[in-house]
Amino acid sequence: MLDIVKVMTEKRLNLQKRRQRMEETHRQVIAGVDKQINEIDLALAKINECIEPYVCPKCKGTGVMKVCDAAGDFEEMACHTCRGTGLKLSEGD
Repeated sequence: MLDIVKVMTEKRLNLQKRRQRMEETHRQVIAGVDKQINEIDLALAKINECIEPYVCPKCKGTGVMKVCDAAGDFEEMACHTCRGTGLKLSEGD
């Protein structure tokens, strides 16, 4: 009977060690993914900072506006300010 308890206890300890190794591996993978996400966030912030002066302020660069029709329903149409381009147009355009 003691042999069974000893075997099961050893098996349990081995499983705990295996679980700890797996947790550490997963922590490292998650840290790597988090680093990539942060790098993408920084790149997107820089891109947005660079294009901000050129983005249409009315539609926020989508080129589309939502307007309410006579029935009260919303529909999408090309932005009147940028003519659907999503970009600021110069004063002469």
